[in-house]
Amino acid sequence: MTDELNWDDVASELADTHEAPREDDMVEQEPELVAVTPRDRDELYEIVSNCLHARYCDEVQIDDDGDFELDHRGHGLWVRVLENPLRIGLMARVVAQVPDTQAAGLHLAIDGPRYGDCQLGLRPEGVWQYAILPARIFAAVVFDDFFDSYLKNFDVAQADLVLRGMGKAFT
Repeated sequence: MTDELNWDDVASELADTHEAPREDDMVEQEPELVAVTPRDRDELYEIVSNCLHARYCDEVQIDDDGDFELDHRGHGLWVRVLENPLRIGLMARVVAQVPDTQAAGLHLAIDGPRYGDCQLGLRPEGVWQYAILPARIFAAVVFDDFFDSYLKNFDVAQADLVLRGMGKAFT
């Protein structure tokens, strides 16, 4: 009898202790669809619509431009499906009534990159947050993560801008 390490025994033991599937286990169900490649904007629009309705149920509205309009803590949030190339845009007004547009513009130029993958832009009606997700290949889990990150960055940016007197949160 030898004390040689047998990798098959180790793999089997690990599978037993960690409830991991073994190589010889049969797959009893079809794997879930992980990603799709939309053919055009209309198909991507339908996919995004399904994802948003699954997440927000009946709270999803369609505006005059065909964008999806949602509510995030009393603030309008728009989801736009774009083409050439296929992508999904998110936009929302973070603060309104900017008292000093020059100071706000300087703050956004210096501190804007710290708000994650979102861009902040100064418009006449306030500071807006934008983000774009490329969607030639669409995965719902990636879209959900992107959306969650966008909302988190919105909350951080709004709190920071209000604290610095760069505008007012509105409800």
